[in-house]
Amino acid sequence: MTPIMTAAERSRGFIIDYLIERPEISIEERIEALELLGASYANDKENYDLSKAYMYMHKSMELRYSDPDNPIKKKLIQPIPAYENWVECQTLSELEAIKRNSNGLHMEALTIRERVLGSSNPEVPQPIIYRGAIFADNARFDRCLELWLHALKLRQKNYVSVSKDLLRFAQVFSQMLHIGTKVSHSHVIEVLGWSNSGVREEQIKTD
Repeated sequence: MTPIMTAAERSRGFIIDYLIERPEISIEERIEALELLGASYANDKENYDLSKAYMYMHKSMELRYSDPDNPIKKKLIQPIPAYENWVECQTLSELEAIKRNSNGLHMEALTIRERVLGSSNPEVPQPIIYRGAIFADNARFDRCLELWLHALKLRQKNYVSVSKDLLRFAQVFSQMLHIGTKVSHSHVIEVLGWSNSGVREEQIKTD
């Protein structure tokens, strides 16, 4: 990643505020940096701030329409089931409509991160895991598992070790059983399938 995108991914707002004023930064780079910064604030355990998330998303959208005759439209990705098949806002009015919709902003942010960074970027899964953990804390295990399975697939796709992810699933399954929530057989089978795949990948690496 470029320095400006690295700063945005790490929720370094003060750095982005400085860099976007630099003449060598193109308008497209400014837009993506502001989008990514906003998206990062929405799902960052250490720097979570939904007000800042919305503010920077709004700034990026304003830049997209700074020339009304030639707006810079987003190149949307296919809707992702784990993100509730969320379709990103394309206009200021659409974004303003979800200003007070925290779940909408969270899904908007996760979708932005995957579009801007790409599914092959190793930084993409962690905020997904964080958002899933928040759902688990609120006993929304269905949403937690959907997000964690998506993060698991992304890690596997990029040949990243999934041992910690599998432990995380074991813990949430245990939590579900402890409070009397049914654990879906299909979820267990799917996780075990990824577990076997992960073992094979580790064996390939060590051969």
